[in-house]
Amino acid sequence: MAASSRGGAALGAAVAVLLGGLLFVGGCREEAGSPGLSSRGDDGARAPERLDYLVRVGDTALSEERFVEGIPEEFRGLLTLEEKRGYLDRWVDTELLYEAAKDRGVLDDPDLQQRLEQQRREYVANYLLQKVLNERVAITEGEIADYYAEHLDEYSSEYRYREIVVRSQQEAEDLHERLASNAISFTRAAERHSLASSARMGGDMGWLAKGGMPPEVEERIVNMKPQEISKPFETAWGWTLIQFRERRESDRALDLQDVRDEILRYLTMQRRRQVYAEFLDEVQQSYPVRYHPDLEQRLRSDEFVPAGSLR
Repeated sequence: MAASSRGGAALGAAVAVLLGGLLFVGGCREEAGSPGLSSRGDDGARAPERLDYLVRVGDTALSEERFVEGIPEEFRGLLTLEEKRGYLDRWVDTELLYEAAKDRGVLDDPDLQQRLEQQRREYVANYLLQKVLNERVAITEGEIADYYAEHLDEYSSEYRYREIVVRSQQEAEDLHERLASNAISFTRAAERHSLASSARMGGDMGWLAKGGMPPEVEERIVNMKPQEISKPFETAWGWTLIQFRERRESDRALDLQDVRDEILRYLTMQRRRQVYAEFLDEVQQSYPVRYHPDLEQRLRSDEFVPAGSLR
């Protein structure tokens, strides 16, 4: 089985976590009866007409355009029908709670305003970072071919593992503790807690070659023993646990065309990490960071964050 088809499975976690992020794609207030959106193809045939809205909660509507715009291009076409419906259900739940919050005056709460301002700053910072990464990161076909030639022997080995993807480090650590004590099986934990689409298969990712797995998975799995469970680690899709199952040697090395997309993703991620570090160093030259000389001592103090001080 070609790595390019298996590589699609590796993106399952990304799609699942993406759906959670799409909840921040707000709807808009529209007048009832606004026209549907349609267009004509190059041959003059009428394209399928878009709905003017997918769902409404009160005066707020989620349009098809807003739904699509909230999905990065590389993930469009990967969402299953179940995932699309799940997103719509979560959007409705969020809007219902938002309307209830408005009616109860929650929007004027000072604590909420402070948290929203912090989220705004984080969003602006991330927006700038993504803009810089998109401008500075570009992988050439030559780089892809060179990487393939240098790692040709790796494309004759295939690995099988299970995964669990959750939102927070704490949740991942709690699950790791339960798995280590055999309080729950990895399969059951994946079915109950994982955000990835692989949860339906107990986290099973099938057979994947190097280049078809996230780099964070690859660097761990090559040194793991069968049935070993990794410690929690962070990927682009959330906090992750993996259980290595087995390894096998393929009859032949995969062709470049089979793994091109996976190599491109790997090299892009590596380059983005490099550019990210370089850009932060660059910015820090203009905005120096100064830590208090007694900060470390204060962090170690039991009085720094006393019990019960956080709500």
